[in-house]
Amino acid sequence: MRYSPTMHEPMKEDYDFRGATRGRYADLAQFEKLRKRAAKNLSPRAKAALVRELFNLRFGANARKEVLSVGARGARHEFDLFDDGALIGGIGTSPWRNPSGTTNTDGRNRVEAEVLWLSLWKGDEDRFEILTDKEMATNLVQRFVGCSFPSPIQVLWCSPESTSFELIGVLGVRRESAIEWGESTPSAPLGTTAATG
Repeated sequence: MRYSPTMHEPMKEDYDFRGATRGRYADLAQFEKLRKRAAKNLSPRAKAALVRELFNLRFGANARKEVLSVGARGARHEFDLFDDGALIGGIGTSPWRNPSGTTNTDGRNRVEAEVLWLSLWKGDEDRFEILTDKEMATNLVQRFVGCSFPSPIQVLWCSPESTSFELIGVLGVRRESAIEWGESTPSAPLGTTAATG
């Protein structure tokens, strides 16, 4: 994986979900246009759409929102990110805390439910949970330290205002396999805090 060394600057190469580069970034003017749109007070749905568009531009993906069947009996779920054969994921725009300062239990439950749906998915796609609140992303990773997941789920924090993404951790990566995820020592995948199971 290749993430920008400074999260405000675009990376030199697109991220490919199987480890190779797909090419160069789109015109930087597109990022500036999205950055200006992010500065507006967006609804959660509009913010999620913006994050998906940023993700596609930054990582060379073709992800879209799609309702998919999960399991043999046809349980259906709407995933915020789906690029057949490449990636599947969710986008959460809820903050960790309510305006009153209390924990946002409903928002946390929605994020954890999305992680459950990603765990139930049987495909080979790389799994992502992208959150626009850094405290929510950090607490999600910390909550699931030591838990096993059928497939690794990468938890990213996205700052739409700066068009940046930061890997917060990878759920379900065992310490032995952390090196395979690009780290020299198996304490935390990709040099970040990671939940290991």
